[in-house]
Amino acid sequence: MKAIINSDSLVLLDSNHRSVKEFLPELKLKITSCKDDSPFEFVVLEAMLMEMFSSLDDRLAELGQAAEDVLHRLLDPQLFSVDRGELHILLQHSKSLSEFHSIVKDIEATLTDVLDSEEDMADMYLTHFADTGEYRDEEDIEDINNILEAYLMQAENMMSEVQTLRDSIDQSESIILINLDSQRNVMMRLSLQLEMGVFSATISGLIGMAFGMNLDSSLEENPYAFWVTTGCMMMLCGLLWKRLLSILFSSLTRSPPPRRLTPPTSSRSRGR
Repeated sequence: MKAIINSDSLVLLDSNHRSVKEFLPELKLKITSCKDDSPFEFVVLEAMLMEMFSSLDDRLAELGQAAEDVLHRLLDPQLFSVDRGELHILLQHSKSLSEFHSIVKDIEATLTDVLDSEEDMADMYLTHFADTGEYRDEEDIEDINNILEAYLMQAENMMSEVQTLRDSIDQSESIILINLDSQRNVMMRLSLQLEMGVFSATISGLIGMAFGMNLDSSLEENPYAFWVTTGCMMMLCGLLWKRLLSILFSSLTRSPPPRRLTPPTSSRSRGR
């Protein structure tokens, strides 16, 4: 919303915009209901600031609710995988929060610059200049100072809320990445265990390959040779797989040896 404020008039530059048309009745009501001796320019300025921060509060609440809904769905412990569509939506919300943060930061910087300049605040007393023909004393600017400080505090609180939301999104992204890494490690460990089982079965199958050759031996006549050979193969496969798993788990859980610290030698011992 852009406007030119005079001591007794207001010029809205975007009067055909929908938000400006919706704001005009509230502005007229604010001006007519003002019963104190506040100058016209201060009433209009405060009404425009109030409208601007009200729209910013609504936008922040909308962004915060949307981001929290996405984070709630992504951090659901019952989900085994992460939906890429939800991650894309979360990225869009993060970008929107960054843009919103930039807007509020610019507003905060503008209010801070005006508050730092007592001369600029004294020049904002347009009614006083129109009535007396003199500029306001820089030591008597408490009214405009209180108005600007109040909205500067709102801008700072809003930036704090935006930063809290951004930190929450960053922490949630870290948790999501940790969960994905954990799931990836589980799948890799399962794949490695299956490969060990296939390797063990292949090694134990050499016994069957030896018996399957066209070689004559006395074991062909024994009715229990097949079952004994099969049992030995299964037993060898199980023992070999168990041994490989124990080697794998011991290598994963093995802690590095403690580093030995050499005590410092004093200058007196070195001298001796």
